Amino acid sequence: MKGFLALLVREVAERWLLLAGAVAVGFFPLLVPLLPGVPGGSSVETRAGIALALCLTVNVVLAVILGASVIAGELAERRLGFYFSRPVAGWAVWAGKLAGAAVLSIGAALLVLLPTLVVDHRIELNTPMPWWIGSAWIGRVPPFAGVLVSVCLLLLLLSHLVSTMVRSRSPWLLLDLAAALTAAALFWSSRQTLANARAVDALGWGLAAFTILLAAAAALASAIQVTCGRTDARRSHRLLSLVFWSGLGVVTAGFAVYAHWVVDVSPADLQSFEAVLAAPSGPWVGLRGPALRRGNYFPSFLFDTTSGRAFKIGTSPADRFWWQQPVFSADGSHAAWLEVVAGGYELRALDLSRTGRPVASTVSFADWSARLALSPRGRLLAAVQGSVLTVDDLEARRLVASIPLGATDDQRFQVRFLDDRHLRLYEEVSERSPGGAPVWRLSAFDLDLDAGHGRLIRTGGIELPGGRPYYWTIGPDGWRLVLRSQSGPILLADLRTGTLVATLPRCGVGSLAVFLADGRLLLDQRSAGGAMLCLLDRDGAELRRMSFPGLRVAVGGEVQPGRLAMATAPQGSLADPAGWSAFLLDLDTGQRVSIGPDLLPTLRDLTPFDRGAASPQSIGPRLFLKKGGELVLLDPATGHLRTLLHIYRG
Repeated sequence: MKGFLALLVREVAERWLLLAGAVAVGFFPLLVPLLPGVPGGSSVETRAGIALALCLTVNVVLAVILGASVIAGELAERRLGFYFSRPVAGWAVWAGKLAGAAVLSIGAALLVLLPTLVVDHRIELNTPMPWWIGSAWIGRVPPFAGVLVSVCLLLLLLSHLVSTMVRSRSPWLLLDLAAALTAAALFWSSRQTLANARAVDALGWGLAAFTILLAAAAALASAIQVTCGRTDARRSHRLLSLVFWSGLGVVTAGFAVYAHWVVDVSPADLQSFEAVLAAPSGPWVGLRGPALRRGNYFPSFLFDTTSGRAFKIGTSPADRFWWQQPVFSADGSHAAWLEVVAGGYELRALDLSRTGRPVASTVSFADWSARLALSPRGRLLAAVQGSVLTVDDLEARRLVASIPLGATDDQRFQVRFLDDRHLRLYEEVSERSPGGAPVWRLSAFDLDLDAGHGRLIRTGGIELPGGRPYYWTIGPDGWRLVLRSQSGPILLADLRTGTLVATLPRCGVGSLAVFLADGRLLLDQRSAGGAMLCLLDRDGAELRRMSFPGLRVAVGGEVQPGRLAMATAPQGSLADPAGWSAFLLDLDTGQRVSIGPDLLPTLRDLTPFDRGAASPQSIGPRLFLKKGGELVLLDPATGHLRTLLHIYRG
């Protein structure tokens, strides 16, 4: 220990001018506010920003320079033998010299802050900072010092390694380069695997562990280099390379295995179901939820409720609702979604009627497209991205139509196929009329793919004064629609004639109106006293009213025509089926048939009705979440529940 301390003190004493220079550099932030053009009111913040920038710069520069010279430099210049001629252990030489370099780097960096602290008594920035600086965990002194020390030690060790390899002038340098390229390629591939899957937490944990183990491998390699290689430069290089690249190889391979483990999941590895998206017909559903013990990784799957087959698919960006994809064909035979690729997104498609794997198409996008639609039999794909509507033939792998739309916000549009050769585009616009009054307009345009002219023909629309935006849902006939704003009544309109058909009453905070499969309307009204469902005909006239006083209500889809899946609870969370009681409601008679306790419809609160996922032809309305983490399927004829997935892990 005496030898270690003696060498540490010697290193600091020999380079004490670095500490004095750091104090001199620290006076520079005090002078900057005096320069012309610098606002006087921001002098405190200006000093703090410059002081912190200089602190980090000095720390990095000295760590790199000293790490490259304190051992490797003296070894190359044959001056390291001086220390081994004394009664000092090899580990003390290694530790003492690197510790001295660390003390100099960190001490000089902190001394840069000293003059600013003396003048302002604090160093604080009020401007927006990057998340890794502005968050609370690094906004205080101990975390800041920890980051400073960690960066310094890592740079010291890595610069020592690189300097030793370069200065030795040994043929081993070629092997070093090959090993570095191999490790870098494997590391980057593993990192991209996690990044493309948007497993942010898992990526952060993996990078933190990789960095710590990288530093440990570098420290072990440099220690063995000095203690065993001593003053022989080539032998030192050989030992350093063997130990470091062996250790780094194990660490990089471990990171690759970890990345594969994170993304190699199945539906049974989910902790919960964030949502379930069913095909308009057939047994397939889309699933998404948090994966067990993988942080905020939310994988998505296509799942066959009949055979149990599952395919992991691409994940929507964080700022998009995941249930925008996958998209299904109306007959449930095909599905399509976007996968992240270099420079953009690539469309993947799957024929659900066969046993094959998802295949890449020739369709790609530079940015995420939230408006995709498959033709009823799945051959054609329509997409709106930016200002262009495109239609692609997925089987022939060719572009069928490309039509400029004159608008860059794809959220203004919805697109659906009327049949395999006819497409309808809905466009929402808020603008001022020629007279100056603000208006809100929804227009319907049809595209005949057999006509060959490639033009959108306006076939209907409605215009309302005021310019306020509406949430709108199109009925099964493609013409009737429900309009709902943040406040005010709910409107029933007809796009073909451009008229308002009816004004529907609104009460409470949860009023919704959606179309049933036969074109009738269901008005869902909620208040603090309970819930009420009103069945309306196609023209908005009330047919039946059903109330649920003092109960929370979760409304699903139509299990059979006119039979609605529902659940009620005195209290309860829509994220947990515990406490809910599920039943089938006959909309024509009001009769209820119990399904069972602790069940919650997966298609709740009517949101997927406009996607066809809640129609009687879809399996979606028959899916329920059961207490304990089960996804179950109802047989409406017998009332039997069959467990499809059991995901609870305690």
